[in-house]
Formats: sequence, structure tokens, C-alpha cells
Amino acid sequence: MIKFPSTCPASKFTQNKVSTLRIKDEIRYPYTEKQQLKQLQHLPLTLANSCNNLWLYIEHTIEEKLRR
Repeated sequence: MIKFPSTCPASKFTQNKVSTLRIKDEIRYPYTEKQQLKQLQHLPLTLANSCNNLWLYIEHTIEEKLRR
């Protein structure tokens, strides 16, 4: 954490901005993560639609490797 002397108005303004930015980042992070998870959930469906028969082989290969 960066510390500024609290006597000047510029330091108070900067500390307020830093606090606000941190809070906004903390709020924004879960939404970003949620969006990425949604994309990952739709990926197998997209692959299945584009590859048809090939996707079944790919999925089977992945499951076999995960079992080992």
C-alpha cells in the first residue's frame, strides 16, 4: 500500500480515488469470472455443432485421459 502525507488536499483526493478504484475492481472481478465460466460452458456445445462426429471422438479421448 502506498502512503501519502495526509496533510495536503491532493493526497486525500488520491487516497479516495485509490479506495474507490479498489472497490470497483473488487466488484468487477466476480462478473468477469462469471462471464468466462459461461463461455467455457458453451464451448463443448459449439465444438459439437461444428465438428459433429469428430467431437464424440475428442470427448471420449478427453474422458479417457482424465480417468487415468
